[in-house]
This record gives sequence, C-alpha cells and structure tokens, in this order.
Amino acid sequence: MIMNKQKTKKPKVFSQVIREQNNGVWDFTLKEIEEEYGNALMTQVCCLVWWDCQTTKEDYDWSEVYKHVRAYKYNVEADYKESDLVKVLHQLGYPLKRAILRAKQPKNTNGKRRL
Repeated sequence: MIMNKQKTKKPKVFSQVIREQNNGVWDFTLKEIEEEYGNALMTQVCCLVWWDCQTTKEDYDWSEVYKHVRAYKYNVEADYKESDLVKVLHQLGYPLKRAILRAKQPKNTNGKRRL
C-alpha cells in the first residue's frame, strides 16, 4: 500500500524569522536595545545577529547592523549582563537554548573566561 505523502512546509529557521521581523526597522530595534541595555550590549547583539543571520547571497540591507559590528571593541562583554544578552537575543527570535549558548562569554586560549 502506498501512502500519500503530504507536502509540509519546513519550519523557518530562526535567522529567517529575525531577518523578516526586523526588515527595514533595524534602526528602531537597535535604538530600543541601546536605550534599555546600553551601547555595549547593543553592539554585541549586532555582532551575533550579523554573524548568525547574514548570508552572502541574499538581497538584504545589513548596513544598520554592520555599522555597529565595526564598532566592536575587545572585552565589550564586561559592560553588560549575560542574562540581559540572553533575554534580548530570545526576544529577537533566537531559540532560548541558542540564545544561552551565544551569550556565553568567549574564552581565552588558556580556557578561562575573559572576565
């Protein structure tokens, strides 16, 4: 017996959701983040979103995000709470487990957290 296979839509990956929800309004979104959490967290969010969500073959304007990526300074993580970064990433559309993973502070070459 052959069963009819129904075509199901693939669920959107979080990066697609983030791009769609913020298309054309990144300046507003980032301003809200900066006003509530500060420049350092907003800069870190831009770095993570740009790294995780942009692709080389897409027609999408990342200029508002990328200008903050270029402003990244080493050790910016000292100026915000990891829990705030998790909260903002999750609100933007990151799955909670991914937000927690991406919010972890980078380690030095000796395996210890930078801060």
